[in-house]
Amino acid sequence: MITKEVIELGFAMGVINLVVDPNMESGTVCQIGDNWFYFGGHTAEDESPEQYIAHVPFEDIVNEVFTTLEAFREDCNSEEYEYYEALLMGLPESVKLTAEQGVCRICCPESCLASWQCQRMHKATSHLPKIAKEDKCPMEARFFPDGKIPSWLVEKAGDPSEYQLAAICSTCPHSKATANGIKLTGFYAACIDCPVNLMREAIGECRAEANMS
Repeated sequence: MITKEVIELGFAMGVINLVVDPNMESGTVCQIGDNWFYFGGHTAEDESPEQYIAHVPFEDIVNEVFTTLEAFREDCNSEEYEYYEALLMGLPESVKLTAEQGVCRICCPESCLASWQCQRMHKATSHLPKIAKEDKCPMEARFFPDGKIPSWLVEKAGDPSEYQLAAICSTCPHSKATANGIKLTGFYAACIDCPVNLMREAIGECRAEANMS
């Protein structure tokens, strides 16, 4: 059964999106995978996705999507519901695995962009100055709770995908799901020294330089 929590995660990871009605070329519909459906009543029908997201609270959007999916489940659209269920119900485990894959690309202790040394669980004094309020790497509690490098962590740095970065951030207490994906909160308290955010900034700078050349 599709839950509201899974719907929120679907929005966060870009698996669920609000798009323009392909038939009418106006209004807003909900797209999951390759399929889409009407929801949200006249308000969604009359407004563009940008307008709808701007003034309808995210919690209400999730409720509208959930109500529509429940109607599919309870009525005669069981095949359509099963399609959405197959896409969404495996999402939490898939995001967890994707996050771990992203960590493998970022958290090589010798090349951490934030100069965290997770083997000792404190910041290297010979590298970047301490800026954020955290005493330990923001990723420690989620991925290194016992202070040891896990067996799945391959010590080879590289550029993670945007989806992998989003998966990592979706597990962070300083983020929240929105209809436009993940929004970071408490940035200056928790994210300024985060290896994930520094990796995102580094990738963005490289792309900007490539576009200018």
